[in-house]
Amino acid sequence: MASQKLPDLPARKTSQKLPKNLKTRKIIKALKKDGFTEYPVKRGSHRKFKKKENNYVFIVMVPVSSKPIGEKLLLSIIEQAGHTKESFLELL
Repeated sequence: MASQKLPDLPARKTSQKLPKNLKTRKIIKALKKDGFTEYPVKRGSHRKFKKKENNYVFIVMVPVSSKPIGEKLLLSIIEQAGHTKESFLELL
């Protein structure tokens, strides 16, 4: 019985993991790097960022806290900004 060579399979895409201890400061820096500008808010514990792209307006609310941002909240911020995990991690 002749040994047959198996075809090469495409490499698996591995989803990058989100950082565990990501501070608000780093998220805001990444948003500004992507073209978001801070939208004035009179009061509250959140900062509002806005970006116009083509016919879309992206509005992102980021809590101001000294504690690290949780994974679910970070995913929500990434979604509001119109990014995927991978594209947002490139901005960091």
